[in-house]
Amino acid sequence: AFGKPAIVYLTDEAEAAYAGQISARPLWLRSLLMEPDRRDWVYWQYHNRGRVDGIEGDVDLNVLQGGPQKLAALLAPIP
Repeated sequence: AFGKPAIVYLTDEAEAAYAGQISARPLWLRSLLMEPDRRDWVYWQYHNRGRVDGIEGDVDLNVLQGGPQKLAALLAPIP
């Protein structure tokens, strides 16, 4: 619909089970105990009970690998 590949969200267990089938997709990996072994992730969810001012209750905390340049590329329209 948007001309970009979907980012696939996987837990540690699912990543191990399906890694060979999703190798061409951008990955959002959930690994709460340690940084993921593989380095080709776009997002890493490292916590599921974080706190953010202004939000009531637990929130997921994530890291974007690549900083502002990567975020701009992810959000850029397809030419």
